[in-house]
Amino acid sequence: MTAPLAASPGQFASTRSERPPLIELESIWKTYGMGAATVHALQAVDLRIADGEYVAIVGQSGSGKSTLMHILGCLDVATSGRYLLDGDNVQDLDDAALAAIRNRRIGFVFQQFHLLARLSARRNVELPLAYAGVRSGAERRERARSALESVGLGNRLDHRPGELSGGQQQRVAIARALVTEPAIILADEPTGNLAGDQSAEILALLDDLWATGRTVVLITHDPGVAAHARRLVRVQDGHVISEEVSR
Repeated sequence: MTAPLAASPGQFASTRSERPPLIELESIWKTYGMGAATVHALQAVDLRIADGEYVAIVGQSGSGKSTLMHILGCLDVATSGRYLLDGDNVQDLDDAALAAIRNRRIGFVFQQFHLLARLSARRNVELPLAYAGVRSGAERRERARSALESVGLGNRLDHRPGELSGGQQQRVAIARALVTEPAIILADEPTGNLAGDQSAEILALLDDLWATGRTVVLITHDPGVAAHARRLVRVQDGHVISEEVSR
């Protein structure tokens, strides 16, 4: 099992409610096609997520939750509306600026691990640092080592993905998401390819990351996964239909 990270949820409870929203979506629409073929994947979505929150966006296939994830992660841009990320209007940014946000301010964890098979765990984790312009190889190696140790893989630095279990590969992916110290961890069905015991370990790790003050946004159709979050946002037919505090 992954060792808990040093902190407790209560350490941040008093400050979270005082922080301004990290994410603000105002009347976000995402439309595909034209004329009779027009599909409104998102319709007038309003959403706020505070710095340090743990939020699950829940919906079935076709609900719009994946489109919403792509908008939040700056993998796509809205057709209309306003998206403020820590005060910056994402709608006004060019491709290079969006790529910089994806590299430095958002850490992605996907159902597919997207690790390079020929590279060791440490070199996989180093890659975002290279893209971010960290030129010192020694610094990249040290930061990757530290990130892997934080997810309980300090003894697997030189193992390639094929030498690791599914749960270990996902932990490498989480370390890669953490290594640039992003403001947000965006996890899209992070346990979808894992067995039950491995899923529990990954969810416990995400819980620990939230407890140390990180903002965690889960995208899932699974109520059991969503239950780890502190707020549930339900999406259906392109609309946010409800929001509730889960615990």
